[in-house]
Amino acid sequence: MKEARHASRSPYTTQSDNELISYVAEGDREAFEELVGRYKNRITNYIYSIVRDGEAAVDIAQETFIRVFYKAHTFRGMVQFSTWLYRIATNLAINETRRRKRHPTHSLDEPGGGEEGEVRWDFPDEGPTPDACYELKEVQRLVHHALDQISPVYKIPLVLKEIEGYRYEEIAEILDIPEGTVKSRINRARHALKKHLTT
Repeated sequence: MKEARHASRSPYTTQSDNELISYVAEGDREAFEELVGRYKNRITNYIYSIVRDGEAAVDIAQETFIRVFYKAHTFRGMVQFSTWLYRIATNLAINETRRRKRHPTHSLDEPGGGEEGEVRWDFPDEGPTPDACYELKEVQRLVHHALDQISPVYKIPLVLKEIEGYRYEEIAEILDIPEGTVKSRINRARHALKKHLTT
């Protein structure tokens, strides 16, 4: 019965996220793989922007998708799948930052260092000159360093807005806080970022 229903479906690439997660709840691994393919890089980069460690970001991203697979049956469709996914990733990333504060470790994955295995935010590649590449890396390093000085409470909403492109109301759903609080935290983060970049 399940195979017949599966055969009648259109290709996974045309299915919405919410449709795919409903198939995952039935144990459909192909639907799960499609969701992972859609979000793996975005989620890993998002987590990296919080924990600032490439290896940890990959591990947390994997844990995020493991939880998606095993908790798919709890998804009720009241929010978009991506909102639910980012909520899981955010909680795991925050837990990791708290753990690191209790048990500090040195990361070999310094921001902007260009070391192998480093997870980077996506910047458009239009074949810049070596000088432009250097300037871009320097700007990236400065922004990463400035973001590192901001508390995750303010940094996470800013990253969701400016890097991930979410609207205020979507960020409120992801973080489970009022929309007004989201706007306030983003404003504070912007002021803090500007302060760190100009000092």
